Amino acid sequence: AQGYFGEEGDLKVLDEIARVLKPSGVALMDMMNPEFIRATLIPCSKREEQGVILTEERSLENDGLQVVKQVCMTRPDGEVRRWREEVRLYTVADLARPLQEREIEVESVAGAFDGRPLAADTPRQLLCLRRR
Repeated sequence: AQGYFGEEGDLKVLDEIARVLKPSGVALMDMMNPEFIRATLIPCSKREEQGVILTEERSLENDGLQVVKQVCMTRPDGEVRRWREEVRLYTVADLARPLQEREIEVESVAGAFDGRPLAADTPRQLLCLRRR
């Protein structure tokens, strides 16, 4: 869930992880891989399910540090809802210091749920964290 709450909120997420982990406790963190997202971002998509049309426009902002998505949902009755989603893209290096300050170490990193190593072409950053 890292990246969804603004910088201050994201640090509070790390505070909460540190608070609930016992010494030697383990937590898993699933984040988007910024390198992969920047290379493969789909600017616009449209899909329909059960008569609901969902249109999403995506862009990178803040020098590529943030994905912004404008969403438009049109219901079968014609009702339209719009909202904006913003997600900060963090690298493992971005989180190293904040995690260390909370006595949490990155034990391992994978790039996909099948355990592949993190690389430019892997969609995720899966961090195994351990409390000191």
